Parts: sequence; structure tokens; C-alpha cells
Amino acid sequence: MSSPELWGKIFTPRLGSIIKRNRKEGVYHYLHSDGNIQPIIEDLLETGYDILNPIQPECIDPAEIQEKYGDRMTLHRTMLLQSTFTRAL
Repeated sequence: MSSPELWGKIFTPRLGSIIKRNRKEGVYHYLHSDGNIQPIIEDLLETGYDILNPIQPECIDPAEIQEKYGDRMTLHRTMLLQSTFTRAL
């Protein structure tokens, strides 16, 4: 948990260098994070992430994220976990 500014300052450059080295070996990078991470999606793209999981409809509008970032990143979507799972029991 960190602010978007702290993420960009500390994590983006460090993770970016690791991902850049791994990319030479054909490695794809997948990030799982819960909640609304929309403020750092551009940083994730800059860092080199290929896949974002999940796109939680409770927190982020999947259609908006698809429109903005779907051509640059694979979006691994999910269902309404908080309402679907509680009703399934």
C-alpha cells in the first residue's frame, strides 16, 4: 500500500529494470492487485507489466479501463466477487 506518487518514485524504476531484463528471456509480467489501482496503471505500463488482474467491477469500471488501456495491456477481468460469492452460499 502506497500513494501513486510513492509507487512511481520507488517501484516503477526498480521493477522496470527487473522486467526489462526478464523481457529479454521472453517472460511476461502479470500483476495481481485488489481495489482501484487506476491511478498507477500508466506507471504499470511504463514499468513493463503485460497483464493486469483483476479488474474489479466494484472498484473500477471495466469498460473504461478496456477503452483506455486494452490495446497496451491484457486485462484479466473478474466477476462481482462481493455480491456473487455471498449469494452463492
